[in-house]
Parts: sequence; structure tokens; C-alpha cells
Amino acid sequence: GVLETVPELGGIWVTPVNVEDLVDPIMTAISAPYDLDPDLNGTDIQGWIPVTNYREALQQIAFACGAYVTCSRAGLVQIKKTVLASEAVTFDYTVTKAQKSITNQSLTLKTLVTGVEVAAHNYVENTDVSELYNGTLAAGSHTITFAAPAHDLSISGATITESGANYAIVNVASPGTVVLSGEGYTDTTQVTGVYNGALDPNVPTNILSIDGGTLVNPSNVAAITQRVYDYCQQRYVQKVKLFAPTAEPGKSVLI
Repeated sequence: GVLETVPELGGIWVTPVNVEDLVDPIMTAISAPYDLDPDLNGTDIQGWIPVTNYREALQQIAFACGAYVTCSRAGLVQIKKTVLASEAVTFDYTVTKAQKSITNQSLTLKTLVTGVEVAAHNYVENTDVSELYNGTLAAGSHTITFAAPAHDLSISGATITESGANYAIVNVASPGTVVLSGEGYTDTTQVTGVYNGALDPNVPTNILSIDGGTLVNPSNVAAITQRVYDYCQQRYVQKVKLFAPTAEPGKSVLI
């Protein structure tokens, strides 16, 4: 929740970068202690993170590499690999009969998801020049952020002291009109779907569509789509009142 209050300027990675090389400078910049699951090391990340906050930036990264983020019972941010119930060979915890209340238990079934469609984004530099900012600024330093990524910036009425794909920090010597321009990126999208083809034709179609994953790209979209589909097939919701529970969010539990 604290990370949601901290702004993050994002960036764009046209060529793949390892997740550990992406996460480390992001977290180090705010002196936030973290732990990245070694099983995630070497995972390629490619795409765009817009101007956002740290929590949403980590959400994009986690979604792209099949992870979840938790601070539960820890003094640091933990980025862990997601494990489906069907993949668990051993369990982190076992909840015994003695730990469960004989009342206050329920077992429900979530709505069937018959398919998942995920959009992949492919960002390519173009040479289309557009105005990113045009206005009057007072003397001093100002941060200008962009709604879409840009490159090869140019400016009049000020000087650029620092810039990235989503922002420019400009210094204005004397009050006046500042015009900032730059070239953009072309975002080509493609949708990949996984569907349950074994269902009776009379079963209502329920397709989950995801298009906001800006780090989903043509090279990882198939694996991500399958992972989301498999996750959605975990339909049983068991609610149990526990005595002295030791499990925490994200852990696998045998009940």
C-alpha cells in the first residue's frame, strides 16, 4: 500500500532485459528492501511501463514473469513465482483437522472461465514528431510527463537536463513559452487465446480478456495466456475458520 503512494516514471525496453536487472534499479531508487525469487532470474522483460506508481509497476512486472508480490509477515517486498495448486509437489503448510473449526466451513465454485484472451504489445520506434508540451513555465526546474513513450526529444525555451521514455526534466532560465517535441513509438497489438474446446455447446461462453499488460509481448504472450487460463481453472473456494493459522498469502496449503 505504501508503494502505491510513490510515483514511478516507468520506461520502455524495446530489446529484452532480465527481470533482475529491471527490478533492482527500481527498488534501489527508493531504498526499498526486496527479495526476488531465484526461479525468476533470467526471465526476459520487454515492453513499456507508463508513468504510474511503484505498486502498479511491480504489478506489470509480476504479470509478465508469472509472479506475485507480497509483504506478508516480512520487512521487505517479496516477488515470488506463482505456483498453481496442481503444480505443488510439496506444500508449505498442512492444515490439520485439529486446527479447523467443525462449523463455519463452506465450499463454493467460482464461475467457469471458458477461455482467456491476452493482448501482446510490440513497441517500435517511429519518426513521427509530435508536440509533447506547449505552454508557459516559470523560471526553474520542471518535470514534464508523457501519456505515451517518446524518443529523440527537442525543446525550445528551455534546456533538457534529464529525460526518459515517459518524461523530461527541463530547466527554464527565464519565464516564457516552452515547446517540447519528440518522436513516438508504434504499438502493434496481437491477441492470443486459450479456450476450453471440450465443453458442451450449451455451456455459456465466458471469455476473460486482458489488454492492459504493457510488458506482454509476442515472445511471452502464449505462456502468459496459458498461465492465466490455468489459474482461472482453480475454481474451488474453501472457507475455513482456523485456530492458530501459520499460513500466509501466496503459500501453498494442504487442507
